[in-house]
Amino acid sequence: METMKRAVLQPFAEKEIASGLVYLGMLSLKLKSHRQALDYFDQALEMVLEEPFNYSSNISKIMEAFIQYGDKERALYWLRQLLEKQSYDRRFKKLEKYMDLLTDPKRK
Repeated sequence: METMKRAVLQPFAEKEIASGLVYLGMLSLKLKSHRQALDYFDQALEMVLEEPFNYSSNISKIMEAFIQYGDKERALYWLRQLLEKQSYDRRFKKLEKYMDLLTDPKRK
């Protein structure tokens, strides 16, 4: 974990750093550091907000983590941002299933 923390401070391309932050987030989830994990995910997504990148299953895992650990506000923000990426990668459509979870008043 410490190695990855140092690695994301190196002068890599933003996508590479974002990937490292996602990895740190996944490790943090395994270590039950949920708030830290969500912060890593948030940082990673912020870094690539304006850049095109391909869908991966980690995106769904990130959304599930935001929802599961009670940060529905950030989950909804990122969900809306990520759904816009369907314009170049249709696989982002898979994330639509989370919209009802986040917007249905019965689920709050």
